Amino acid sequence: GDRVRIEARVQDGRIAEARFDGRGCALCLGAASILTGMIMDKALTELKLLSAEEFLAELESPIRPARLRCALLPWMAFRRAAFGEDEWPM
Repeated sequence: GDRVRIEARVQDGRIAEARFDGRGCALCLGAASILTGMIMDKALTELKLLSAEEFLAELESPIRPARLRCALLPWMAFRRAAFGEDEWPM
């Protein structure tokens, strides 16, 4: 299985710095890289509204149903850490 860790420094309610570390398939690691780039300088209140579908659209690539968990793992890791969410959206 894929493993990914998202780290973010929050300052004044905004993501001031973000990075990831992990091991896994190219899809998972690529999604983690895109996620850390897209959350930079965004307010947590804005990121709370980011849906799984919107994140998948940022990947700009069709994702087969069997690979959705690979693509969404970084998003879920961030959501769990930032907002305490545990449920997979799909």
